[in-house]
Amino acid sequence: MIRSRFLDALGDSPAGLPISRIADAIGVDRQRAGRLTTELLAEGLVTRGAAPEDSRYALVGLTAQGRELVAAINENRRRAVVAALSGFTAEESRTLAALLHRFVDAWPREP
Repeated sequence: MIRSRFLDALGDSPAGLPISRIADAIGVDRQRAGRLTTELLAEGLVTRGAAPEDSRYALVGLTAQGRELVAAINENRRRAVVAALSGFTAEESRTLAALLHRFVDAWPREP
C-alpha cells in the first residue's frame, strides 16, 4: 500500500520529487521515505539524481518500468470502481460523488 502511494506521488511529477516532498505526500518520515527509495531503486522502479538547480538535493523519479506499474495499478483501481458502482443508479453515483467531494474538501490538512 505505502509503496503504491509512493509511486503515485511520483506519477504526478515528471521531473521527480525530493524525498522530503514524497515523505510529506505519503505521510511518512524522511527516513522511511529514504528506505523506500532504496528498495524501489533496487527493483528498477525509480531513479535518483541531483536536482538541476541545486546538486545538494536528490530528485526521485519513475523509470519506464515504474510508470508502467503505476499505469497498471491505476487501471486496476479504475476497474474496481466501475465494478463497485455497477449496481448503483446514475442518481446514486452522482450523490456518492458529491458526498465524497464534500468529505475530501473537509479533510483536515496540515498548514
